[in-house]
Amino acid sequence: MLKLYNEKLVGYCESGVSEFGLYGQDTEQVFVGNLKSQSQDWIYRTKRVLYDRNSYGHRSKEIENLDKDFILFLGCSITVGSAVSLKETFPYLVSQQLGIDYYNLAVEGAGYDLVSFNLSSWFKHIKLKPQAVIIKWPQIVRTFRAYQDKIVPIGPWSCKSDIGDRISEQDWRNFNSVIDTDYFDHYSKIIRDTIVSMLEYQNIRVIEVDNTNQIDYGRDLKHPGTKTHELFFRNILKSFGQ
Repeated sequence: MLKLYNEKLVGYCESGVSEFGLYGQDTEQVFVGNLKSQSQDWIYRTKRVLYDRNSYGHRSKEIENLDKDFILFLGCSITVGSAVSLKETFPYLVSQQLGIDYYNLAVEGAGYDLVSFNLSSWFKHIKLKPQAVIIKWPQIVRTFRAYQDKIVPIGPWSCKSDIGDRISEQDWRNFNSVIDTDYFDHYSKIIRDTIVSMLEYQNIRVIEVDNTNQIDYGRDLKHPGTKTHELFFRNILKSFGQ
């Protein structure tokens, strides 16, 4: 579950340190099930994954602690680094290699609309200009729905039994009944082109992360694992001439 913080940015519904997510795939319930299906030498039997989220529910340091020079990352749970440790995520690896601070503005379950909202709100309310913006675009067929003070991402996962906070099955059926893939494709391209143009107008470098094939899995056996994050990291470095 997500929420809108201080009428500014959308982030995970809780801040602080936790070992599992409250919804999505990397939950304690999923972990217990994976323990039964994986071999005795499965690395996550003993390796912990901690989520340290700031006051906006982002897996990042507090905004006021950012260095003057920094990179802004946007995307969905892949960019958040769901199911892997912070130091194994590609935003962290890029930051360390380039020797520049970063802020991870990605949120779980985000679609193009949430990416656009958070980025636009950043420049409206936060007003800190990054040296570069790195975006790993989500799947196009995603959106969100607001329920009072909470925001529910809507996508192909929404009615699966392993999702704790999901929309009703009827809501999902209604959503599916009006899905037009061509429309979402057209809509996503408009958002993408608008964002890229806006950033380039401000002389901010834009790097879009390629959809590298997933070669391994994190703790939830769904999201990219450490080797896949390493591929993302290597591909991004090429854009910086490294």
